[in-house]
Amino acid sequence: MSVSMHARLPTSRLALSALLASAFVVALGYGIVLPVLPMMVERLAGSTDPAFNARQIGFLTLPLPWGSPRSQA
Repeated sequence: MSVSMHARLPTSRLALSALLASAFVVALGYGIVLPVLPMMVERLAGSTDPAFNARQIGFLTLPLPWGSPRSQA
């Protein structure tokens, strides 16, 4: 009894559409937030020191690479 190496997994177009839509919404959210993040950090932290602001933005964006699908392998 041989198992075909070309067996296709059952996938739903609806499931794929939901995943693509959610990825788009997340990317859109980051695209909206990241450009204004420096101004938000400066205003909320009350600091005009560029090094401090850059460090805070780095801390806020640090978890992004660990959430990517590539890091799950």
